[in-house]
Amino acid sequence: MGKKGNKGRGPSTKPEMFTRINFLYQAAHRVLLESPNNTGLVRFYAYTLRSIAMKNVLRLDPTIKRTLCKKCSMLLIPGVTATVRHRGHKQRHTVVTCLECNVSKRFVTSSTHTLWCEQEEAKTMPSNWGHPPGQCNRGTQQRNVQTNAANKKMQKNV
Repeated sequence: MGKKGNKGRGPSTKPEMFTRINFLYQAAHRVLLESPNNTGLVRFYAYTLRSIAMKNVLRLDPTIKRTLCKKCSMLLIPGVTATVRHRGHKQRHTVVTCLECNVSKRFVTSSTHTLWCEQEEAKTMPSNWGHPPGQCNRGTQQRNVQTNAANKKMQKNV
């Protein structure tokens, strides 16, 4: 059940949270570039950034996600806190390894590969919004089959 006061309003965008996330990301970059030995403060900023996004159910941009280590919340800058290698014969990919915790990430570098958020399907709102996956149009499909069968019977009788 929804609250009475929320009728007619769209989804909340929470611009102040995005502003705070942006500030923390820029602060982490600035601290890391000015003093590379101060990794504790950089980790704190990145961890706080991620926790704000999770608590407010906000989706981080993939470019921000790719520059944060999932294990230690370190900002991944090539040559400073991460190593970058290009690998793969069948499917080309880039491997980014965190120098703090040695966790690696793989990213596809194919020219045909696009991120989900950049595709047209992600930009349009689906018609089955709010339904569980696989059960979105089941009732309407069954009704359409029944009405089509009824229409065919009526055409045969006429």
